[in-house]
Amino acid sequence: VTQVKHLVEELQAFLANLPTASLTALFVNPDTDDYHLALGSPAVNTGTPLIDVPLDLNGQSRPQGGGYDIGAYERFVP
Repeated sequence: VTQVKHLVEELQAFLANLPTASLTALFVNPDTDDYHLALGSPAVNTGTPLIDVPLDLNGQSRPQGGGYDIGAYERFVP
């Protein structure tokens, strides 16, 4: 629970620092509650490394690519 709280706090801080970022630029489809990171989202590879959170909510290993993503889902690039 503490680790999820940290992820939520990190996302909130990120959004506060990007007042012009729209939800559609960050997420795949927020209107249908799909909060996976969109292609080109500024939240990709800008998260804090959390050793205690090796998997995202889909069970995907973290990190993928150049760094940890902000939020509950790691952007998967095959």
